[in-house]
This record gives sequence, C-alpha cells and structure tokens, in this order.
Amino acid sequence: MSASRRKGQVVAVGTLLAVLVLISVTAFLYELYTSQQEMRLLDEERSREKLEILEAGFWRLDEYTPTSTEPAGVEHALSRLDGIEATFESKKIRERIYQVDWAAEFRLSSPDDIDRLYLRYAGVHTAKASQEVYLWNYTSGGWVMVARAGPYEGYEDAVIQVEGFKHLIAMDGRVKTRFVSYADEPFECRVDLLTLEAYLEDSGRVLVRVLNDSPSTVVIEAVWIISADSHERRSIGVALAPGEEYVLNLEAQNGGFKCIVKIVTWRGSIFQVTVRPS
Repeated sequence: MSASRRKGQVVAVGTLLAVLVLISVTAFLYELYTSQQEMRLLDEERSREKLEILEAGFWRLDEYTPTSTEPAGVEHALSRLDGIEATFESKKIRERIYQVDWAAEFRLSSPDDIDRLYLRYAGVHTAKASQEVYLWNYTSGGWVMVARAGPYEGYEDAVIQVEGFKHLIAMDGRVKTRFVSYADEPFECRVDLLTLEAYLEDSGRVLVRVLNDSPSTVVIEAVWIISADSHERRSIGVALAPGEEYVLNLEAQNGGFKCIVKIVTWRGSIFQVTVRPS
C-alpha cells in the first residue's frame, strides 16, 4: 500500500471521527438547550401557580344528595357529576319573561353537630338567564334567598356557603332548596349535580378547602401533615382546572393538635396553612 493511499485512509478516518464528535456535541448541546427551555417553561408555569386556601380546620365532611325533587323523580340525575342531567323546561309567566322553578329536599344526619354548610351546584342554561337560590326557613316559614347569579348562558359550577343555616334545617334534618331562573326567551335549565356538604368538628381529621386561582390547571401531587412528632405524606394526584375548588379531607395521626399542612403540586410549588384546634 502506497504512502499516499495510507495517508488518504487516515484522513478519511479522521474526518469520520470528527463528524461523529461534531454530531455528539451537537446532540448534547441540543439536549442541554431543550432541557434548559423546559426548565425555564416549568419555572414560568410554577410562578403562575396559585392555590388559595379558603379554609382549614379539624372537620369531617359529610356529603348529601337529594332525597326527593319537585318535579319528582330526577334526584338520581343530581347525585353525581357524570353528564346525566335533570332537565327543566321554562314556562312563560308573562310577556317576554320565561321561568324555570324547581326544588329539592335533603335529609341530614346529626344536624346539631354541623359547623359549616355548603351547597354545590353544577348546571347549564341554554339561554342567558338569571338564577336565584333559596332555602326554606323553618323558623319564619318562608323561602330565604342565599345566592343570586347574574344572567349567564352555559356551564355554572358554584359552591355556596350557607349562612345562618341553623334556621334552615328542620329538627329531623330536612333541608329544602329551590332554584328559580329567568330569561327573556324560552330556555332549559340542565342540572348535573346538586349536593349539600356539611362540615362537622372532628379531632381525627384535617379538612382543607382550596381554590385554583391560577390561569392553568394545577395538579396537587401530595400533601404533608406536619406536627410536633410526626411527618405524614399523602399522595393525592388531583388536577384542578382554573377556578375549580377542591376539599382535601385527610386523616391525621395526631388530630386535635396544631399542625402544618403543606400542599405540593406537580410543578413543585408549595402552599401551606397552619391548622389549630377550635
């Protein structure tokens, strides 16, 4: 083999190695750049995450679904958020005013032990309509408005805190609710969920109600319950859409004593609240 041929082979091998090294370096730099971009994007998304802690305490959560409705027979459609809706058609009550008026009744256990009471509603108006929510006052014997929503069309998911609820619960635990909607054209009110949420004092559980107050979905990855002599981690894995509320109902080993609850998101944000006995 001539010297010039050997030299040519060496040059070819050297060129090939240089190309391979260049490809490897380029791939490494690209992966580094991609990783840095992903980290930058993650940091930006994390900086926009905001979970508002609405309340926290040593409570137990009891959820109730309607036992009866008027019109009758749609209580099962209201018991869970599953796309099976109770549909109420409007009636013309006077010129250019159409109304939907329906009611539901609940039966609560241990009404004397309730510390807080919430009404959860999810439904749709097929036209722009106002809505009023009433509960029956067993002391005065009349309907009491507890909430009002301005004209809206489309989906509404609301959590209503019921104030002064002691007068709105019968001695046997009955609660009557009424929903009245108005529009200037015929419409339907389609309701997918109606529940009552009762908070009862319970030293063995920690309840934290949170609201996703950020512009994107937040995934609660885990919760830490930290007290003087214990650190408990609970996996959660719940995704909250913007504006969505969620109740963390957690069993605590050292219930009744002051603790810190730390909420950790998938992006690494941490939100915390101190829970004290009442």
